[in-house]
Amino acid sequence: FIVNKRGLRKWGGNYRKVIIKAIGQEIANFKEKNYNPKKSLLDTGFKQIKIKSWKASEIYTVINAVEYVQSVSIWASVPDNLKPIAITALVKYFTRMKKNTGKIERKHAIRVVVGTK
Repeated sequence: FIVNKRGLRKWGGNYRKVIIKAIGQEIANFKEKNYNPKKSLLDTGFKQIKIKSWKASEIYTVINAVEYVQSVSIWASVPDNLKPIAITALVKYFTRMKKNTGKIERKHAIRVVVGTK
C-alpha cells in the first residue's frame, strides 16, 4: 500500500526560489520525478496492482505554510545558521501570496497504489 501526494503547480519550486534568494546559495532540488510506486511494488513481488488517483487541494495559514516547507526534504539542505533568514523570507512570501490571491492553496494529485502478494 503506497500513498503518493504530488504538487500540481510550481508551488514548491516557487518557495524554493524564495529560500535561495534569501540565503544567497543553492539548496537541494526535489527528487520525486522518477518515483514509480507501481514499479516498486512489482519489483518486490506484489501482483494485482490497483491505482486510484484524484486531485485535491489544501489551504494553509501563513504559519502552516512555513511549517510545511520546514517539513519537506529540501529544508534539511538549508544551513542551520541561515534558517532564520529563510523563515523570514517565507513568511513575507506567503503573506504576499495570501494578500494577492486571498488564500495560500497547494493543489496536488493523490495516488494510492495497492497490491497483493
